[in-house]
Amino acid sequence: MNPFRYYFTSIACVVLTFFLQIQTSEAQDDICATVKSSQDILNCAVSHHPEVQIAEASLKRDEALKKIAKQLPNPEVETKVLSGHSNSDSVVNTEINISQNIELGGKRKNRIKQAKATAGFTQAQVLESKELTALNTVLALYRLRQIRSEMVAINEGIGTFQHTIEHFKSRPKLAPEQEVSSTVFKLSLDDFKIKKAQLTQEQTELQKFLELATSLPISTIQKYLPTSKNSWPKLNDDTDTLQNAELAKAQADQAITQANLKLAKSNIWPDFKVGPSFTNQTGIPGNNKASGVNVTLALPIFSFNGGNVSYAKQDAYRAKLAYQLTVTKKENERTQLLSTYHSALQSLGRIHSNGALQNEHKNMENYYENGLVSSSLVIETHRQIFEVTQSLNAQELTAINALWRLYILDGTWAGAKI
Repeated sequence: MNPFRYYFTSIACVVLTFFLQIQTSEAQDDICATVKSSQDILNCAVSHHPEVQIAEASLKRDEALKKIAKQLPNPEVETKVLSGHSNSDSVVNTEINISQNIELGGKRKNRIKQAKATAGFTQAQVLESKELTALNTVLALYRLRQIRSEMVAINEGIGTFQHTIEHFKSRPKLAPEQEVSSTVFKLSLDDFKIKKAQLTQEQTELQKFLELATSLPISTIQKYLPTSKNSWPKLNDDTDTLQNAELAKAQADQAITQANLKLAKSNIWPDFKVGPSFTNQTGIPGNNKASGVNVTLALPIFSFNGGNVSYAKQDAYRAKLAYQLTVTKKENERTQLLSTYHSALQSLGRIHSNGALQNEHKNMENYYENGLVSSSLVIETHRQIFEVTQSLNAQELTAINALWRLYILDGTWAGAKI
């Protein structure tokens, strides 16, 4: 090939690779730049979360192990120069040995398999980080929306208690029963303020997590929080569809141990070095020159690498057993999660049937102001409204958690909708 043509072709390849990398980076940024739904927030988090980026960087690093494994050893050059005397003549003897290490037993091939298996394990770790990010993001988005509803119930209670306390303060003198009622309202007000502070702390933690995961402003995230589900997907009890990161890691671990075992068996075979040899002797009449072949071979007398082979066999058995137990564990986990999912949906139906309590609190306040009910009933009503809201949200979050864990176990989370 023309050297100038080769030079410009190489430059073009470098420039093309650079622009492809830029386009790939821009494509990843576009996922987070065009957020119009809670699904977009989820996709952004899965591609942008620091743990995912670190895992993907580790994968790129470990993919380079294949290049290391494919490398051939460089030839070696050994030179000896000896000088002395033969009778009364000075003698210089020069010896040059060039040798190339030859690996027997398929060592290089098995090292490549070992490197590929290691990269496969890291690939499973990337999947694991994405699964965990997806689950935590979905739960955070739903919980943020739930906190809104709980805040409404808390603020309504705080408003009612404050209004009632101010009403008591406006009176010139309170009867003993009214003083007790005023104290009870103050205690309830403090209790609700503590609950509000706890919700605010939880809200802040969730917001910080989502900001870290997506680098999006919280104002954007708050716009696209998921709504309550009107219908829930029906899931079957088939455990043959399991396909998740933990199983992938167990499979990759098996592949690594099998590669290690093959490599240990390969190392039973000794390597040998072979190459040309040259000698030149000067200082005596008629210079002597000679050439030939040098061979270096390790003799397997004291060790046949039996220790490493035995260890590799036991490690391979461990990995096989670990995979089988992981499958069993995941099957049991799926069965348990499916039961939790169905139980949570049944609870949601029951709580929804009791939701009329939330629409009665205003009537209760009117009754209290007209002296028809006691203060304890007003306080208890607001507490029940908050507790019903919390119970509803807790069961919804339990169902969401079980649903998405089932998605992860089945390997369908990437295509699932919030």
